[in-house]
Amino acid sequence: MFPRPNRAKTAIVNDTKNSGAIAVWYQEIKNARDGRFPHLSVGALIVTAIVGSVFAVLVADALAIMVGHGPHAFFVEHLRITDWKHSSLSNGGYLSFLGRLVQVPATLALMAAMIFGADFVAMRLQLLTRNTPRLKMLLHLLGGAGLLLFAISYYRRGHLLLHPVPLSALIGGAVLIWKTITAAIRHTSAHQPQ
Repeated sequence: MFPRPNRAKTAIVNDTKNSGAIAVWYQEIKNARDGRFPHLSVGALIVTAIVGSVFAVLVADALAIMVGHGPHAFFVEHLRITDWKHSSLSNGGYLSFLGRLVQVPATLALMAAMIFGADFVAMRLQLLTRNTPRLKMLLHLLGGAGLLLFAISYYRRGHLLLHPVPLSALIGGAVLIWKTITAAIRHTSAHQPQ
């Protein structure tokens, strides 16, 4: 009649209380099958990679300018990269060779760090919300609203409707809000007297 406790999840909860959360998460990453992230669904992984790439590019561009032209150029002169593909700068010049050498590896490293970080945060949130479905629904609602706001802000800047970044944020936000609504309906109907 009652669902059996998942021994693997119970072991994870006990392990995170006894040892470091990062060590437990690292063990789960190592033991994951097929190279998948154990706490992110495929959809969450795709949205994280696409939306996270925006922030990774911004930080890597800033780092490339600071390495190639110095921190003064970035912070005081407000030098920015205007065309990533051609390494054009806001002053009409081009990014130096050293800056280009830093730009792409930094972008890839930051994207990987964001994906691994998202999986770690997902693990911590799953542990936090394992016995509180209302908190899980609230977090899904907040995450979905955040993704929708991100997509709306992108579209307001004049990006195309089918641009992959705001489109993935729009779809991801809509899915999270849909999950929240369906979970709330199921939760409400399960607790009503028959």
